[in-house]
Amino acid sequence: MIPRLNARFRKFAATMMTEDMNPASAGAAVFWGILIGILPIWGLQTLTALSVAFLLRLNKPLILACTFINNPLLIPLIVASSLELGSVLRTGS
Repeated sequence: MIPRLNARFRKFAATMMTEDMNPASAGAAVFWGILIGILPIWGLQTLTALSVAFLLRLNKPLILACTFINNPLLIPLIVASSLELGSVLRTGS
């Protein structure tokens, strides 16, 4: 029973890790994962990422991994980058 269940789990994990892994869809998954990861919707990021992955047929593990850009160590860098980008977009310099 256990070896058969283990084999099914391995097959499922391999399928999930390699689904839709052409360069265009992988790039889209990274883009959407990072975008969702920096949105201030704390607590809903995983659900949002999975919804976008299902809707756009993107790689689910990849998009989820990219949402973890928002870890506490990177928050100052994200805030500083956001402020600089906003300044450039508003004033042009």
